[in-house]
Parts: sequence; structure tokens; C-alpha cells
Amino acid sequence: MKVLLAALLFSGSGCSSTPESYFAVAKGVDDYTNRYRSTVLVYTPAGSCSGVLIAPRLVLSSAHCFCLPMDFASRAGTWVYTTRNAKCEQKASVRAFRYQQEDGKWVGVPESYEGTVVAHESFRSEVQDGKVKSHWADLAVIQLQEAVAGINPDGNMPEVEVKPNESLVVVGFGPSAEKAADLGMRRFGRNLVTEVITTRDIKEFRFTTGRVHVLSGDSGGPSFRETAEGRWLVGISGGFTKARGGHESWFTSTYYYRDWIERQKRDPSVN
Repeated sequence: MKVLLAALLFSGSGCSSTPESYFAVAKGVDDYTNRYRSTVLVYTPAGSCSGVLIAPRLVLSSAHCFCLPMDFASRAGTWVYTTRNAKCEQKASVRAFRYQQEDGKWVGVPESYEGTVVAHESFRSEVQDGKVKSHWADLAVIQLQEAVAGINPDGNMPEVEVKPNESLVVVGFGPSAEKAADLGMRRFGRNLVTEVITTRDIKEFRFTTGRVHVLSGDSGGPSFRETAEGRWLVGISGGFTKARGGHESWFTSTYYYRDWIERQKRDPSVN
């Protein structure tokens, strides 16, 4: 299946071809201890992304995983995609993995679920000459037909926005490095927030330095604040690029969209 490349190409950006790049969640740790089982792999006809279980029958991911056309990177000119003019995917498959050892090797045991996609009504993505310029309200949920068994959802919303220099956990199913072929392993790591953007339309935070970033396939995956008091879902991966002479990955802030997310959790369709 073709990997979804939405949100990978910002204006003026490029991707290094070296497999030694520090540009991947996998520079963190393979999740063999199943610490982040709530992070799931999401499939649509367009490709694969990550997501996070926030209720027994509800997965939160990125709207661009479902609402950008597969050929957006080859389209010349300026294109603006919204939930009104884009043909967003209406169905998605979700795989929840549990890792275990078999014959001395770690293997992922998947459980598969099907669901209906509901993108944020204010989602907007501007693409110029095949390069994504911006995403707004880049969130979507997948309403599952049945509850995911044996996994505790990670749906705790933050009461305060993240801050620069805050240490956050990033989780996703992207490859271990650019051009690597090991897509589909759940990995996690920490990085420090370098920028918080809260304009009228854009609510996101970014990592512009550090070892752990995201790659294709990590879009839609979660960022967590973890303390002795608990775990909070503070962001959803929106993409990555090269910027300011280094690597950059960014996340839609759940703090500013927590009312919308809570409404999705209360929807009778998933309760």
C-alpha cells in the first residue's frame, strides 16, 4: 500500500536521502513493552497514517490523512482543500498492535477494526505546486463499528497549552529513518518543544531541534505530556519538513480543539 505523504512537503523544503538521518520517531524506542498500545495504525485507500484511541470506539488522527488527494504532490498551482470541496475518505481501517515474543523474535499481533471518518469541519489545507503551505484544524476521528478490546484509551485532554522547552513524548508507526523500509512498527521518543504557534487560524507546536522527529506514516500519531500525575494527549502529528537549516516536525494542539474532541467522544454513534 502506498504510504500517504500528506504534509511532508512544505515550500522550500526537501528530504535528506541518508538513512542515518536523525529525522524519525524511531530514533526513540521500539514499543515492545506495549506502553503505547493506544497508538494505532490507520489505513485508507490513500495510504497509511497513525492515530490514537481516545475512547473504546473512537480514534483521533489528522484530517489531511483523509482529505488530501493522492496526486496532490503532482498538481501545479495553488490548491485549497477543505471538508467542503475535498473528497475526504469516508471509511478507514484501524489495526491495534500488541507486541510479543515468538521463537525468540518480537512480532506484532494486530487486531483489525473498521470505521467511519469524520473530519473537523474547519479543516483547511493550502497546497502550492505540490508543497503543503499550511494546515488548519488538522483533526479527524474514526468512529469504529465495535469497541477495541484490551486497550485503555488515551483521551485525557490537557488543561493548559504546552510551553517552549517542555519535554513531550511522540508516538507513531513511521519508518526508522528516511528511505527505510521498516514502516509499521510502533515507536516512541521524547523531544523538547521549540515553538508554540497560536494565530487566529493555526494552533500548533513544533520541534525544530533534537533527535526525535516524525516521518511519513507518523502523521496522525499522538504527542503526550507525561508526569507523575498521569498522561495527557497534547498534540496530533501534522507533518515534517526541513526548515531553518535543520529538521522540523509539528503537531496540531489538542488544547485549542478540546471542546470539539470532547463532543466527538460524547457522540451517540460511539457510545
